[in-house]
Amino acid sequence: MLDIIVSVIFTWGLGLLPAYLIRYRIHKKPLKKRYAIPVVVVVWIIQMIISATISYYAGIEWKPSNALGLVAFVSFLMLRK
Repeated sequence: MLDIIVSVIFTWGLGLLPAYLIRYRIHKKPLKKRYAIPVVVVVWIIQMIISATISYYAGIEWKPSNALGLVAFVSFLMLRK
C-alpha cells in the first residue's frame, strides 16, 4: 500500500509541480501552445530519465509508464488554461 502512495505522490505531485510553478507562480497567465508543448516535452523526458534511473538502482525492470503520459497531458492543460 505504501508503494502505491509513494508512486502516486512521485508521479502526480512531482510530475505536475513544474507546470504548477510555471503557470501559477512564475508566468501567472496561460502559455501559448508553442511555448507549452516544448516545456511539457522537456519535463516528460526528464521524468522518464528519473524513472528509469530509479528503476535501475532499485534493480527492477523499467517500462515506460502510461501515467507519465497522462501527467504530461494534464501539465499541458494546466499551462494552457
